Amino acid sequence: MTLNQFLQASEAEQLRILWNARFVSERWEAEEVLCTRYQVFDFYVEVCVKNHTVMAFNYFNIEQNAEPPVTDIEIYVEKNPHKGNKYPHELFCG
Repeated sequence: MTLNQFLQASEAEQLRILWNARFVSERWEAEEVLCTRYQVFDFYVEVCVKNHTVMAFNYFNIEQNAEPPVTDIEIYVEKNPHKGNKYPHELFCG
């Protein structure tokens, strides 16, 4: 499936595909917006959420993906302003 085919699919089909996609990374933006990136076939979908509400969807072709996903857990935790107490799914490295 290409990015264009994904964008032309129904919302229900997009959600089904995204549900089965591979988690890549998370990053924080201002005002407690969590952006979670998933790899779907040969492109990425980033879902940005604030207070359990989807704020934005971002789409990237692999060639357009200028910001590589964070792979070093310690670097991720150091960059995460909310580490260790607010979100139970976060990693905490002391």
